[in-house]
Amino acid sequence: MSNLSQIESLQEYFQKEFVDVKLDYQPVSMATGLVHSFFVKFDSEEVLNRMWRKISNFIALYFQNNLENEFERWNLYLFFLIKQKISNDLKYQIVNDTFSSRKIIIDQRMDQISIINDYILNNNLNIGEVNSKLADDAFQPDIMIWDFLKNKMFKNVRITADIEKSFSQLVKAVKEKDYEI
Repeated sequence: MSNLSQIESLQEYFQKEFVDVKLDYQPVSMATGLVHSFFVKFDSEEVLNRMWRKISNFIALYFQNNLENEFERWNLYLFFLIKQKISNDLKYQIVNDTFSSRKIIIDQRMDQISIINDYILNNNLNIGEVNSKLADDAFQPDIMIWDFLKNKMFKNVRITADIEKSFSQLVKAVKEKDYEI
């Protein structure tokens, strides 16, 4: 479905269905297939509120439904672009909707390449900085807890009265030592 003529047909049909908004499409090549990203521009929160679900359904029915590759079907992004801030309630409702695609609200001025870099390719992540911090903060076991649990075996067992009793004793010992849990 990702060839140019099919996308153009989809955009034409979209424009007839949704006169108040504009749809752009940008495929992103990945090792295992394409990530499909759609950009929908809105002039107001009211129009976004009224149309976002219909647009999501439209993309699912007329585009996603025709994808044959499982990777591509599961990697579809809908970016809702709006120049103004929108209410947190509406934003929460949209971005937490799990039907068909990942939905992201962009309420600042960003170009499509920057959006793809930030939200799909994650080019804004600095992994090296995180790894160096993790190396500096090595795990330090709590000696009291370790001593309490060292002779107990709880592997592959259901929670029993013995385990609950051990847990209660551990919590009591930690509280007595003024530790935080």
